[in-house]
Amino acid sequence: MAKAIENAATLLKELEAMESRAQTAMDELMQKKRELRADVEMRTSEIDKQIEKLDEVYKAASGRYYVGTVAHKPKGDGTKRPRRSKEDKAAEAKAVYAFVKATGNDGTTGPEIREKFPQIGQSIVKFMEDNGGGKLTKTGTAKSTKYYVE
Repeated sequence: MAKAIENAATLLKELEAMESRAQTAMDELMQKKRELRADVEMRTSEIDKQIEKLDEVYKAASGRYYVGTVAHKPKGDGTKRPRRSKEDKAAEAKAVYAFVKATGNDGTTGPEIREKFPQIGQSIVKFMEDNGGGKLTKTGTAKSTKYYVE
């Protein structure tokens, strides 16, 4: 029995030593990864600077850019609009319904609705049907379309 306890203690010490070596190896690998990533980023920025210089030389010679540069970046900040939940859309649909209802018999136009609710989408009536905001009717065509509450 004493020999079994001694073997268990020896195995436990060996496991602790192996765990320590594994942790040291992981730390070394992570450090190497950070160093490599920093090196790649540095080299990438150097290459980007060289490309920008060559592109400016090309523009001076030909009057146009060869590679996409700051002058050719798309508009916007590059972030996507977050998705709205069903509850958010339903709340917006109810707000649109209340807005149209408040106009009474005069009704309201699409541009007026979209000015107050810019994320409503292309079809106001379909948005209301899909999101349970209440039924709207419309009269007129194109820009003279008016929306009413039934």
